[in-house]
Amino acid sequence: TPPHSFPPPPPLIIILPIFRLSAIGLRWLMSSVFAVQEINNNPFLANTTFEYIISDSCNTMQNALQSTLSFIAGNFDSQRMSFTHCKPHVVIGTSLSSMSVLLSYIMKLFATPISYASSCKCLSDKKRFPSFMRTTPSDDFQSRAIARLVKYFQWVYMGVLAVGDEYGKSAVAQFITEAEHDGLCIAFNEVLNPEHPINNLKHIVILAYIHETDITFISDELLQNNVTEKTWIASEAWINFHSLDIPKFAKIYDGTVGFGLLRGFVPGLEEFLMNVKPQKSVFNDFIKTFWEDTFNCSFYLQTENERLCTGQENLDQVSTPFTDVSQLQYSYNAYIAVYVVAHAIQDMNSCTDGSGPFANGSCAGTSRVEHWQLLFYLKNVKFVNTMNQTIYFDNNGDPPAIYELFNKHIGLDGKLQTTSVGIFNSLYPKGQELHINESAIRWNGGKSEHPQAVCSELCRPGTRKMERKGEPFCCFDCIPCTLKEYSNNTDSTECHKCVQYYWSTEMRDACVPMPEVFLAYSDPLTVALLACALLGSILTMAIGLQMFLHNNLPMQKSTSFHVTLSLLLSISASFASSLAFMGQPSEVSCKVHDAPACACLTLMIVCVMNLTLHLIKKSEYVLHGQMIASIFIKQPNVLCYSCALAQVVLCVAWVLSESTKPAKDEISIPGSVILECVRMSNIWVSCSLSYLGLMTFLSLYLALKARKLLPSSSEPKFITFSILFCFLVYLDFIPAYNSTQGKLAVAAKIVAVIATAYGILGCIYIPKCYILCVKS
Repeated sequence: TPPHSFPPPPPLIIILPIFRLSAIGLRWLMSSVFAVQEINNNPFLANTTFEYIISDSCNTMQNALQSTLSFIAGNFDSQRMSFTHCKPHVVIGTSLSSMSVLLSYIMKLFATPISYASSCKCLSDKKRFPSFMRTTPSDDFQSRAIARLVKYFQWVYMGVLAVGDEYGKSAVAQFITEAEHDGLCIAFNEVLNPEHPINNLKHIVILAYIHETDITFISDELLQNNVTEKTWIASEAWINFHSLDIPKFAKIYDGTVGFGLLRGFVPGLEEFLMNVKPQKSVFNDFIKTFWEDTFNCSFYLQTENERLCTGQENLDQVSTPFTDVSQLQYSYNAYIAVYVVAHAIQDMNSCTDGSGPFANGSCAGTSRVEHWQLLFYLKNVKFVNTMNQTIYFDNNGDPPAIYELFNKHIGLDGKLQTTSVGIFNSLYPKGQELHINESAIRWNGGKSEHPQAVCSELCRPGTRKMERKGEPFCCFDCIPCTLKEYSNNTDSTECHKCVQYYWSTEMRDACVPMPEVFLAYSDPLTVALLACALLGSILTMAIGLQMFLHNNLPMQKSTSFHVTLSLLLSISASFASSLAFMGQPSEVSCKVHDAPACACLTLMIVCVMNLTLHLIKKSEYVLHGQMIASIFIKQPNVLCYSCALAQVVLCVAWVLSESTKPAKDEISIPGSVILECVRMSNIWVSCSLSYLGLMTFLSLYLALKARKLLPSSSEPKFITFSILFCFLVYLDFIPAYNSTQGKLAVAAKIVAVIATAYGILGCIYIPKCYILCVKS
């Protein structure tokens, strides 16, 4: 309280920590007390003395509520604190978010709670908690940091365990929001219930939002069920909980990572804690309880086996968390909370009338400080702490978030050791807040590579994702793209179609031009067909030479040599016409694709018919009463040349009509582009083939007639056989052509032409050559 000479009385600080009478909880309290003593001994807040009330909630809502109501009613123990006109305005506490929610509702009109550990995001809602402030970051930042951590290690499929209070519900809801934004999914989200066992822990990575008070119970249950080889992500509430650093929990939490508050440093605090003695303390009950637990003695002997506490024992001779200042987190926050109030009072005392922040430039009242006036200065505090960091609050009463990333691993002594392996700073640019020293992390089993947590492996290029019904969105199957589709990205949701005349590679990760299919000259099939055509032409010339050399023999005089020559020339032309089908189709080659073969085949059949007519003429057969037919028999060359000329004219018109064009077909043979000549109209080919068929039937008729007229001659029989062979070729060609595509269809045409030429050449002239060469 201020001396009487100083008019404006400052508020009194009430420290209301939530702690079980443990070494760590007592250190939180003593850190605040140390800050009060520093401020009272510091000249920067002259003429002002801080006093405090300590109230223990015993970690129960009932005790915390009772202390709060006593605070509001001003019902304090006069032996612990004496005040008359100095009304408290600040409460430092509590640690649990659920208690802070309740107490903030009650105290929002009377005092400002400044919590050093309550991190629930819900407390940032200024409509519900207009006066609440804290020196620990909101879980909003912690959830964001954990989401960045999970994304960094690509743990896209994980489970979440949380307590069922405001802290757990709010933290999980915020994490799920952040996780879904980053493309992560939650395998399960389970609320912890002491009455029901923990199930569904088959997943590798598990995030746990748990209080220190619950972690021991949960650890015992995990130990009983032999739950090991999991990677736990710890919330800041338990990542540095020392009770876990014992050998029996080592295998359970080996490899655990989690964010904890940035460790602070308070000069002189360790010496202050070392000098704590029961007799020196104004809150002797707390110190005595701690003293008895630490030194295993008692100030009030009840049995002969107990050892009497003298109060002079030395804390530097025992190992206790109370004097461990290497992990100052909540203790440092409690220390800073006291300094927040001190700087607010300093700013308030520095106000001059006329330039104040309130109405008409007024300052806080000189005789009575209102709660809302002090709250204004608390919200606008800004100073540099002992860590050279600027302390200030945003519009929600939250400080900037700076977390250390910790890793628990088994040390040489078999106990869990906790080391710092990274940092998250909300003040850094977006996307650069998290920095991790991955090489310093030791995962479960001492492994250096981080564990994998995926429901489905990434879909490689060439496949697409298809979600599984009834499962989270990160559970999917990888479906290969079809022949004309591709995907060139990992985890593609769809396959893209290739452009026309392109198809996908074997891996389906790109499109390449389809191979072009046509009867190329270098194709082995083409070479074989060319060889057959060339051989046929050579045989034809050899037979022609044979016929010429034996032209004076009696068996050759039955037909004139020019008839034989014309037939042999037409056969050679048929062999040569097969070349028109070969090579890559073009505008020019397609014009003469089918017409030459039709013309040459017709000419060959007509020449056979001419040969037949000469045989009939030799038999002096006369058709009585049929003058025109008799004239044709007497003048067979006229008939033959006329019939051949008609087909030639038809084929020339066919070529000039340009009814055949080059085209590409990518449908008939999947994965290939057929280069072919396509007829724009079937009229010309129908007429030409019909005419060829008519000539063949007429030739067969005349051959059969010649057999009857010349029964002793074998030549009409050979002619008949040749025509029947042509019919067999035609009948085989139709189904063969209709059942093939591409170059095989073209090859079927060539085979038909060559086979027809070989049939006529072999049936008619091979017997003659045999007779001429063997029997002459």
